Amino acid sequence: MESQTGTSGTIEPGYREEKKEINQKIGNVQAGIFVGHQVNNYAPTQNSLSHEGQRSSSNDENVQSDNPVPDSIKLADSIFLLHKESISRYGTVFRGVKIFKNSEKQKIAIKTLKFNEQNDKEAKILVKLCPHSNVANIIESGVYCLGPIKHNFIAMELCGSQNLAEYIKEKKSQSSKVKSRQTQQLVDGIAHIHKNEVIHRDLKPDNVLLSPDGNYLKIIDFGLSKELSSGHSVTNLSTLRVGTDGWRAPETYNSNVISKATDVYSLALVIYYIETDGHHPFGDDPDDWNANIKKNRGLDLSKLQDKTEIVDLLRWMLRFKQRERPTIEQVQKHKYLGGSISAPDFGKSLQSRKSLEIENKELQEKLKQAEMEIKVSEMKRRADRSKFSHNH
Repeated sequence: MESQTGTSGTIEPGYREEKKEINQKIGNVQAGIFVGHQVNNYAPTQNSLSHEGQRSSSNDENVQSDNPVPDSIKLADSIFLLHKESISRYGTVFRGVKIFKNSEKQKIAIKTLKFNEQNDKEAKILVKLCPHSNVANIIESGVYCLGPIKHNFIAMELCGSQNLAEYIKEKKSQSSKVKSRQTQQLVDGIAHIHKNEVIHRDLKPDNVLLSPDGNYLKIIDFGLSKELSSGHSVTNLSTLRVGTDGWRAPETYNSNVISKATDVYSLALVIYYIETDGHHPFGDDPDDWNANIKKNRGLDLSKLQDKTEIVDLLRWMLRFKQRERPTIEQVQKHKYLGGSISAPDFGKSLQSRKSLEIENKELQEKLKQAEMEIKVSEMKRRADRSKFSHNH
């Protein structure tokens, strides 16, 4: 799915064709594309029609005169899409306007998607996650039609024009105070997502936008997100590719099961990126990232060697096995973020695990020996009984 800045690595095929198709049809229906169904259950506007959004030409003048936002497409009672003002590379995110009852106008972003279950799912996930200061907040979502073709729309807050990757590349160096604030905000954003039983599955610098004032990070792009079933902490991978190369946890390459720990791993990669002004913990050559992550080799946190607390946290979050990583709640309680806990001593844990394995093996041997003795005793008892019967 594409972000407001259009730098997502998971652009669906056909977006360029969709943009061309939309622009061709927009000329014929400039201000008169209306809602077929809305998640927030707004009643259809006076100019809305059923039959897949088609309307008669006799309504054209009324449509134009009723539209308070010039050169816009009315998607809902108060939502207007500025179709000439694309703010994404592939033309699926546009500027828009929300009009309140007091006629006050708010600038927003509107994401347009071809209608399907996957896109409908993204809208529902965003609705569930709102509101939070570090997650892009949704305003409204629904369905509109271009002629006979249905589309989803997601109206959301308008974030700044830069994503985290662009921002760090431009700044080149940030103060420790700013880095700590950004790290805390990302952790809080993921904590909010996990609290709502959702796995993001594609966290990376390109999928984090800054607020217009630059003070807040906003996690975006939930097109690959997975909502966990009630009572379940893991989920099978879908046929849809999960995550972006270089920012994915090893289990997305090596296993068919992921969990919230998958996000924790990706979060650690992004935190390192922030703390080192744009470096990656598996080297500076993107061509090496996949293989290094997949094979658990080449992890290098030396650029943070004088910051023992954050190194302790990142090593914990970047453990190869999911079960050995902290939960996001444990991350929040780590000393680096003002808490009181540190990573467990995995050396002692490993030794303890080996001791338990040896102890279990010894118990199993004793159990087998006892079962054999019981079996021999039972055979002897039967033989004695048979001998006694024969003699009498």
